[in-house]
Amino acid sequence: MFILYDVIFLVFALVYVPCLVCKQKIHAGFRVRFGSFPQELVARLRDRDAPVIWVHAVSVGEVAVVAGLIERIRARFPAHQVALSTVTRTGYALAQSRLGTACVVLYAPLDFSFIVKKFIAVIRPVMYITAETELWPNLFSCLQKNKVPIAVVNGRISDTSLGGYRAVRFLLSRILRDVAAFCMQTVRDSERIVSVGAPEKVVHTVGNMKFDALPGGAALQPPAVGFDQGEPVFVAGSTHPGEEKIVLDAFVALRKEHPALRLIIAPRHVERTDEVTALVAQQGLRAVKFSEINNQQQGRDTVVVVDTIGHLPLLYGIATIVFVGKSLTVNGGHNIIEPASAGKPVVVGPKMRNFRDVADIFLRDKAIVMVRDRHALLPCLQDLMSSPERLRELGNRAHETVEKQKGATNRIMDIIAPLIRDR
Repeated sequence: MFILYDVIFLVFALVYVPCLVCKQKIHAGFRVRFGSFPQELVARLRDRDAPVIWVHAVSVGEVAVVAGLIERIRARFPAHQVALSTVTRTGYALAQSRLGTACVVLYAPLDFSFIVKKFIAVIRPVMYITAETELWPNLFSCLQKNKVPIAVVNGRISDTSLGGYRAVRFLLSRILRDVAAFCMQTVRDSERIVSVGAPEKVVHTVGNMKFDALPGGAALQPPAVGFDQGEPVFVAGSTHPGEEKIVLDAFVALRKEHPALRLIIAPRHVERTDEVTALVAQQGLRAVKFSEINNQQQGRDTVVVVDTIGHLPLLYGIATIVFVGKSLTVNGGHNIIEPASAGKPVVVGPKMRNFRDVADIFLRDKAIVMVRDRHALLPCLQDLMSSPERLRELGNRAHETVEKQKGATNRIMDIIAPLIRDR
């Protein structure tokens, strides 16, 4: 079985790795993914000879989600150590900044049998927990061979993924039988994971951990971005190519009616910062990077471009109104729970495929506004900004919705704790 998975993953890697090279995503830490461990990393893993719980979170969103679960694991099992693996540079950076003192942070292995065997030999996990249905055949098979229980937390299967999973069900069902617990977000996700081979008796519907993964620390105040108290602020979060131009056009039009309005744009990928600042300049506005503000007062023609990781949830606290990206020009959506938890009125586009269930919850409660297309964004913003009462009501509904949906992390902890104790 290992040989078959290695062949499949080799074919994938022959396409995947050159793409990473072209996108300049090969970095110094990438060698760890091949099983080359720095001595200091091995030393930390062996510190106190404590049993290790291995948690995997692929990128920024998943790292933010598992942070609360890791806190609960460390509180419940203080004699254990946590190793947190991730795949992306941004995920790694966030993991280091938020959890670097609480656990050992490392890059995840490429799914070749000889690499995952080395990872397991070095980490020596007593439990493996992966967020959001990250299924790695060789890793799971090797963990099962070493009698390491596996749990999938905050599991989901999108419409897009379902077809692919069903096409390889004959292979996937063998892997899924190795998992001790599937903690799925919705009933639909539970039904889907069972339909592709997961044993029904280990599948649990627990809700979405994102409702528990609220930002730590106090919300930033307007002076932190050079704004005056009381100025209305439009925050465009997690934007993708094409959306910044739409947002800037809307901002310029809105300022005719609300001349004191300020704008903060946080591109989803910070490496696009220079591209976004150039778009700001094309509008005749001045762009300033968030990392360079240092509490300095900013002129009215200034747009703040967020070039740091982890600050967006705190910046939502400044907002009068929020647009969450990857929903107008690119299909997928991003986390609307963060601004909603801060009681902010949230506007999104119609392309919320990856957050469909979350968006449905908010839409059912009339707690967000979804515009039909890019042309509808400005009229929607104008309508909301003209009614402070409606802004306040929408923000209150959003906060109430978040509060009602909390609790998934505690339910997951109740499911995985016995698996850890048994080890």
